[in-house]
Amino acid sequence: MKGLYLIGIIITILYDFIKNKKEISPLCCFIGPYAIIIIFSYFLKLQNLISENYIKHIFEVAILWLIISRIIIIIFSKNKISKKITKKKKYSKKIYYLSLLTIFSLSMLQLLTGLKYGFLSIKGKHYGIFAHLYNLTSTFYLAYFLEFLNKKTFIKMIVIIFFSFLCVLGSKLEAFIIFVPLFIYYYEKRQKNILLLVYLFVFSMGIFYISYFIKFHIKEGFSIIEFHQIIKEYYKIYLFSPLIIGSKLLEEPINPNGINVTFSYLINSFNFLFEKNFVSPVLNFYVIAGIRSNVGGMIAEVFYNLGIIFGWIYIIIIGFFSYFIQELYKKNENWFCLYYYMKGILVLCFFNNVFSLLTYNEKLFGSFIISLILIKIKKNRSNL
Repeated sequence: MKGLYLIGIIITILYDFIKNKKEISPLCCFIGPYAIIIIFSYFLKLQNLISENYIKHIFEVAILWLIISRIIIIIFSKNKISKKITKKKKYSKKIYYLSLLTIFSLSMLQLLTGLKYGFLSIKGKHYGIFAHLYNLTSTFYLAYFLEFLNKKTFIKMIVIIFFSFLCVLGSKLEAFIIFVPLFIYYYEKRQKNILLLVYLFVFSMGIFYISYFIKFHIKEGFSIIEFHQIIKEYYKIYLFSPLIIGSKLLEEPINPNGINVTFSYLINSFNFLFEKNFVSPVLNFYVIAGIRSNVGGMIAEVFYNLGIIFGWIYIIIIGFFSYFIQELYKKNENWFCLYYYMKGILVLCFFNNVFSLLTYNEKLFGSFIISLILIKIKKNRSNL
């Protein structure tokens, strides 16, 4: 039955892909990574470590999100106001310089943090108001890379150098969420420019390589040969543990602290105000077939933390939210910051429930505010 469920997942993704005119929909972003890694598990003979129950749940989520997408389309099609489509136009030089300033400011924050804590220990060292400002404004880099990447070569190279600095010194998930929206955007908007996608992919892989090189070779002192052995095994564990560990989570009893974990971003915000202890959203580590990890994938984590009934309700709400944002973007392309960052988060949900983390909720909220500002600017310019 595993094979049949996998075929069903692939057919659902392809159907939604075609219906969206070969654009990468929320369903493709959310379910696509599961399908790809399940296929690779057969080549590496790891499929027996992935439970049939997990693959069945992934198939059910795919079907459910496909239905949600049709419902949202029907709702928007009946709204006469929403039928007016606003195309995204070029923004003024103020936005250009503001997006540049954002990238440089974030890079400077990394630099100052590195000077204080050491450049090899920078991860997780942004505290206080600066951490929240960083999260709320960091997605504005999209305004530059999606709008102004064709500017002067000299400025472009400076920005890329600073941007690389920003990614290398951050966490791997931070780098991941930066590059995925860019890759999706350039695929959808410049499908004929395959070379650009190749450059972006190679560049992003180079960032990952350098960040791990700093961690294992420079910081921890492993030799080059040992480093390459570690990185090979590390990627294998990191890519397959969401399915392998996730299968284990679905066999476990419901997490008694699951509600607190799922909504830790809200609880921790409340606890911060009243000086109470913070709730950790991190799961316990499991060891299966030599793979030690606490990465179980969003689908498994949600059912483990909330149970079947409330887990399905949670996934349905995320589905409606995702397709609502997509329809907003279709009607007004000035929502591009929120739309592409949201799709990046859905891809990241392959590893864990990103929606339970305060950092990414702040970034999502920041994307919403940035999009509103851009839309307001466009309205003011059009009224002149």
